[in-house]
This record gives sequence, C-alpha cells and structure tokens, in this order.
Amino acid sequence: MENGVVDTFDKAKGFGFIKLEDGKRAFVHYSVIKTDDDSFKTLEAGEQVQILSAPGVDGLVALEVIRGDK
Repeated sequence: MENGVVDTFDKAKGFGFIKLEDGKRAFVHYSVIKTDDDSFKTLEAGEQVQILSAPGVDGLVALEVIRGDK
C-alpha cells in the first residue's frame, strides 16, 4: 500500500484519480473503495488515502483504496 491524495473524484460518474507520493496518478473506480459499512463509496479532492495499484492499459489503476480517516 502507498500513500496518496485524491486529485479528482466525480461522484456522479463514480471514478477519479489519486496522486501518489512519487507524482504518478492512478485511476480509481468507486468499487475499490473499502468502507467499514455499506455507506456510499466516495472520495473528496485533497483527501489522504492508502492505495494498492497496478499497471493498467492506460496507466496505473487502483485495486484497493482505504480512506485516511479509517
């Protein structure tokens, strides 16, 4: 897991991008956001997160995202 900051997240479309500590950006889909309950899975720009990512077709893709306040 790496530390990152949410760059953008479109709540209506359910995806966005996280900027990693090394400056790279990773695509994130709401389905990989981990929550303790069944609450709405969303992120806010500027929010600190932990991310597990892997190379995708067009760049890095988030496999798991844990919000910083958890």
